[in-house]
Amino acid sequence: MSLPRLARSVRTGLTLRRSAPPARALSTSPVRRASEAPPPSRGPAPDPEVADFLDKVGKHAGAREAVLRIKAVMDSKGIDFSKPPSAMQMIKLGMDKEVREAGENLVTQLKAAGVDIDPARAAQLFSKMKPGA
Repeated sequence: MSLPRLARSVRTGLTLRRSAPPARALSTSPVRRASEAPPPSRGPAPDPEVADFLDKVGKHAGAREAVLRIKAVMDSKGIDFSKPPSAMQMIKLGMDKEVREAGENLVTQLKAAGVDIDPARAAQLFSKMKPGA
């Protein structure tokens, strides 16, 4: 404290006080309120190539029927769709007349639906359609 200020406070009868410590900033946490649950996630957006393929097949009745037919034939032959078929199963399927006819019909119907497909592209598309791929 300066000397003139001290003299003035003594003259006016004021008592000397220490200055108050600076006020502490109070911390508050945000108030949580009830809210709606977030909408369920639909997962990542599908690959545009896969989406186009599924759209074309979905709009063409013959292609849909051919897909269902080949699946039914594969089921009747004991193929497990949860894992890729073994090489031996592929050879047996290739030699089976019913499977070949269903496959040829599928390719014909896919071409009619506007899907240009070959074995390499089919493998690429189906690998993208697997869950978790």
